[in-house]
Amino acid sequence: MQFSCDASPEVSAQVLHYVELYRRRVPQGAFKENDSFPAIIKTIVDIESGDSVAPRETQLQGGSQDPYARPEDTQPTRRRTSQGVLYSDFVKEELQRLLVRSKARADTAFENGCHDDRVRHRNWLSSINSDSGAWLSAGASPKMFEMSNNEFVSAVCRRNTVEDPTIPKYTASMSREDPQNFQCACDGSSQSKRIDPYGYHLVGCRIGANAIRLHDEVVATVAKLFRTLRLDAIVEPTRLFNNPDEDASSQRPDIFIRNPRGLGRQVIIDVAVTGVNGQSRTSDEATDRPLQTRYDQKMAKYGRVAEQCNLRFIPAVFSHAGQIHGVFKAFVKEQITQKLVAFEGDPKPSKINSIMKWWSRCISVAIAKTASRNVAFKVAKMREAIMEDQDEFLMRNTECADVDMHTNNRAHLEDVAQNADLYIANQAVSSQP
Repeated sequence: MQFSCDASPEVSAQVLHYVELYRRRVPQGAFKENDSFPAIIKTIVDIESGDSVAPRETQLQGGSQDPYARPEDTQPTRRRTSQGVLYSDFVKEELQRLLVRSKARADTAFENGCHDDRVRHRNWLSSINSDSGAWLSAGASPKMFEMSNNEFVSAVCRRNTVEDPTIPKYTASMSREDPQNFQCACDGSSQSKRIDPYGYHLVGCRIGANAIRLHDEVVATVAKLFRTLRLDAIVEPTRLFNNPDEDASSQRPDIFIRNPRGLGRQVIIDVAVTGVNGQSRTSDEATDRPLQTRYDQKMAKYGRVAEQCNLRFIPAVFSHAGQIHGVFKAFVKEQITQKLVAFEGDPKPSKINSIMKWWSRCISVAIAKTASRNVAFKVAKMREAIMEDQDEFLMRNTECADVDMHTNNRAHLEDVAQNADLYIANQAVSSQP
């Protein structure tokens, strides 16, 4: 095949110009420095034919491969157009540049005592996976996927680390409120910590049972999903362990699967939902470390006693950002495959991936929706505390006011607040001629 740039010099010049601009933005891409016009056309033809897609995909993805993926689970890359491949390479390079700038900004701000930029950077890194944003593409067909406007706004704010407009913020120069209303000591430390304006802390706050509410909702969702595979998933089974030496009577896993397919033993599952910016995250890039830490803790709690009772233990660990631990995903995929074998004979990879995507969406929606409700619940409590402080300020005793007058005024104010609709209606009636 021969190419000539003499037939249309202007078009050839434009191609060389834009390819050079592209190469500057994507230096590791398909085009090489000082490529001639024929070399550029040949590269595009190779991309269209799929000859150079696989090596470049491997080079760009680097170490982001799923460590729990099996060789037989790897599917051939679907052939794409040259425009799609080049655009994908461009987006990946832009993402890397964005993360480099975010990392530099986070390190600089952290040295100056500001932690919000580091929180934003870590949350972004934890959101770069196929599970975290699954709720955005879930649609609204099932009722459980529906979100109120406030729930959706809160979820988007947390995903993008943008200040949630519903969360009260303390301004020292303008506020009369107690600063303690904008702090929390649920972790048991002697010094209260600031409540971030994005809602991350409010999602799993131990005060007000927020963490328990999120955990229970995820447990219920996971149990229902296992039942769609026609498995007997029992929530919070009792008298499952009978080993007094291990004091197992006080241990109760979240889910017991009585009839798992393809396994000789029954399965117990314990759910954990963890944050992404805790002490267990040793570095910004260790996105899976919080999940692995909770996985190790669950194994230490249930692993040995499960083996003694001839049970298989699978920790189901998720993050507030929507990440799913690889061991649980591998177990789910195994059960989906066995179910398809039992009912359809031939487990097509496309069908398995479709069901896995459905699981991911359901769990992602459960986490995002319940997290938004946790934020709304805690915000309501914060506003109540703020209003109580305001009432005390407005109705405080002066030197010339006695206690009875103060009590009566407070009761009258409460009466106005609680019966406002009645008074407004009466006012409209009394004003008529």
